[in-house]
Amino acid sequence: MGGEVKGEIEGIKRLVGEDPIAFIVSYTALALKNEWGRAMNTAMYIAGKESAAKIAEQLPRADGLEDAASKINSFFGNHWTLRLVRKGEKTYAVFEKCMLRTMYAKAGIKGPEPLPFCYFHAGVVAGMLEALTGMRVDIKPLSRGLENCLEEVVVGSGNGKG
Repeated sequence: MGGEVKGEIEGIKRLVGEDPIAFIVSYTALALKNEWGRAMNTAMYIAGKESAAKIAEQLPRADGLEDAASKINSFFGNHWTLRLVRKGEKTYAVFEKCMLRTMYAKAGIKGPEPLPFCYFHAGVVAGMLEALTGMRVDIKPLSRGLENCLEEVVVGSGNGKG
């Protein structure tokens, strides 16, 4: 077992007594990343995106991406904060507050690489944006940082599920 993985596991073990749910989520994310890699990221993204339509049914239809992002922020309350940023032709989703990142930090899981639950979360947000706007939307996780996570929002032609 590599030193980095062993250190991550030691950090996660500390959570057992402090926060059992954070332990389960963090340990599962690390195990999925280490055992299944990119295939698990894809599966988690698809599962998140497909399940999001049911969540989005509870929200009123949005008038564009910014309005949809606002509705998503309201829905998730204080656990995630999504901000859309346009740079040239590209749109990025910046998650300044993320309960997953907070859990990973508590567990001592470091590094910029998004983990499988990050892909699930990206899928949920993409599915919600798609359902709320009627546009085809995909999100590509780019990095996981101490201050925020960055994801590219890809709006395609054609209709989404909304």
